Amino acid sequence: MRKAIKNTITRIVGNLILRPYFKFRTRKPIWLFLNRKARRLFISHKPIINETQQNIISILFKDGVAQTHIEELFLDKNKLSELQQYANGLREKNTGAKTSKTFLTYLLNPNPMLDFENIITKLALDERVLTIVNSYFEMFGKFYYFTLNITHPITEGVEAMQSQRWHRDPEDIKMLKMFIYLNDVDEEAGPFIYIPKSNLENKWNKIFPQRPPIGYYPPDGELEKIIPQNEIKKYTARAGSIIFGDTAGLHKGGFATKKERIMLTIGYAPSSSPLAEQYIYPLDIKKRLATLTPAQKYAIILKPSKLNSFILKKFRKFFKYG
Repeated sequence: MRKAIKNTITRIVGNLILRPYFKFRTRKPIWLFLNRKARRLFISHKPIINETQQNIISILFKDGVAQTHIEELFLDKNKLSELQQYANGLREKNTGAKTSKTFLTYLLNPNPMLDFENIITKLALDERVLTIVNSYFEMFGKFYYFTLNITHPITEGVEAMQSQRWHRDPEDIKMLKMFIYLNDVDEEAGPFIYIPKSNLENKWNKIFPQRPPIGYYPPDGELEKIIPQNEIKKYTARAGSIIFGDTAGLHKGGFATKKERIMLTIGYAPSSSPLAEQYIYPLDIKKRLATLTPAQKYAIILKPSKLNSFILKKFRKFFKYG
């Protein structure tokens, strides 16, 4: 009884006070003000953009999602096989973490070590990637998250759940994730699916919008009544394909029916986002920082507001989605 009363009070506080607070923070003028330092740093450290990067950035602004290949972006034919070998080694060790998403196997712990010699850390902080991220954000962004997962085929008759359903990520009005397929992904392997132009200030941005500080899961079947089928894109692609997606836009994925999908996900957010980093710093982090560029340093040392992070973590489940 006491717990039920506490939950009710928490829900009321969340929806009457905290939700308007986050909604206020994500209004464009306020959001720009909160990110003023990151914007100034980006302007003072404007990156050199090559043709491949410029093409990706332009498509991101246009659609909120862009596709390339690991060989095209990194100009390295060995990087995919290195990633695959790393994933296979983790799979053999079976050192991953359990998750509420029963269709996934996590090959990494929820808060892995930020190992600067590891291929994933190198990819996440690669200047070619940060140039794309920061140019899309129009500010220095932060790297907060990485995970390497196996998506398993679902049992016949099981309905889509959680991230397999249409949704918007909750943490900010602009987000960016880099997805890398480590195996060939066709429709039977649960490809990433996105609605182009559902990102900030674009055609479908107002359809089932975010509810700061939470995302939005439209009722099943309702989205298809509004958005034409030809405007929904399935990213079936060969191994090594990279998808940059603004996950504040409408997306889903991982509904594998017959084949597994192995995918690396690396997440970035604007500096004002309440997201805290989801990795552990090594003991020699200060020494490592001395070797990094300004964009790389900002990406990993920016600390979010402890209050906002606490609210997001502790209160999210009490917010209404409607």
